[in-house]
Amino acid sequence: MWQKNIEANIKKFFAFRILSSFWFTIAIWILFIRAFNITYTQIGILEAASLIIILLLEIPSGVFADLFGHRITVFIATLVWSIGNFVIGLGNGFYAFLLGYSLLGIADAFRSGSQSALLYESLRKLKRQKDYLKIRSKIRKVITITVVTGALIGPILFNINIRLPFIINAILIFISSLIVLSIAEPYVKKKTTSLKKHYEHFIDSLRFSMKNKHVSWFIIFGVILTIPMGIFVNLLSQPYLVKIGFSILSIGGLFAIIHGTSGIIASFADKIEGKIKEKVSLLSIILIQCFAFVIMSIINAPIAAIAVIMLYISRDYKEKILDAYMNHHITPKNRATVLSISQFTIDLFAAIFVISGGYITDTFSMNTTIFLLGIVTLVLGIPHFLKRYKLLRK
Repeated sequence: MWQKNIEANIKKFFAFRILSSFWFTIAIWILFIRAFNITYTQIGILEAASLIIILLLEIPSGVFADLFGHRITVFIATLVWSIGNFVIGLGNGFYAFLLGYSLLGIADAFRSGSQSALLYESLRKLKRQKDYLKIRSKIRKVITITVVTGALIGPILFNINIRLPFIINAILIFISSLIVLSIAEPYVKKKTTSLKKHYEHFIDSLRFSMKNKHVSWFIIFGVILTIPMGIFVNLLSQPYLVKIGFSILSIGGLFAIIHGTSGIIASFADKIEGKIKEKVSLLSIILIQCFAFVIMSIINAPIAAIAVIMLYISRDYKEKILDAYMNHHITPKNRATVLSISQFTIDLFAAIFVISGGYITDTFSMNTTIFLLGIVTLVLGIPHFLKRYKLLRK
């Protein structure tokens, strides 16, 4: 009986991921917030608040999952995610949005790691661990379709009523949380689990992250490349596209192209990296991001959308290969925690600089901010890139 229940987990996990991935808000999120006269600085504060909550709960949520199981952790995350969408969709001012963003931060912290662990543990119970990457790839392909669908339909819903994308999103996510609740818990709590052991393991992994020159280099590289892109995606992407001449409906089509293209290319990241190798890959990411931002700051016409597409492609490719490079230099016993430390570091700097990005946009202009994002990428990226190969020569 237990085996049938665990086997059913795989289909239920597919259903959960599909229902929760129709992101009808992906192409209109910032436009919705801006419709209530929220400044870019305030949007930066909202993003920072969400990131700070993720930082505060990242480790406690992992402990919670170890103590109480992955299913209940993912259920809580998904339920809070649904409520967060409802709060934002029904909100009409800064403080309502602050509550909504905070709830989304809680959801992200609880979802981090537990979601993939729920699938892996189910497969492990069935002695099918070798199928994990294959199933994750299938899920990624299906999610690419749902995200593209959401990007196309979201702006249509937005034109009918600006709150509809969030409300429908929230309903689908809530239904997906009920699917999670029906999943059989595959995880057996370890008898050795304790707060003290978690703390000691964290400190050990933190020391490893700082002392291993390869790992520390990749963490800093992730910060340098992720922060400028994060500021653009979370503050400026949709208003910029409106500024250069796209209608809300055409933005939906463009986002469908962006996520469809980047999703396909990301799925071939291993083959591309195999051809051009690490050095060319890392340098290409820096140069594409820098030049794309500079071009976008100069050209105020729809043709600049090509640069936007290149930005998203380089971002998704970077995430795939950086994960692979990091894992190559991390010891098995520290792997999960070191990766969490890497994400923690990126989120910490993002929380600091996303407010600065909003302030510069409000004080000067969107084009000025985008230009600075390109210059920062180049000025910090190239010296750090050269440091990597100076290190390898030694």
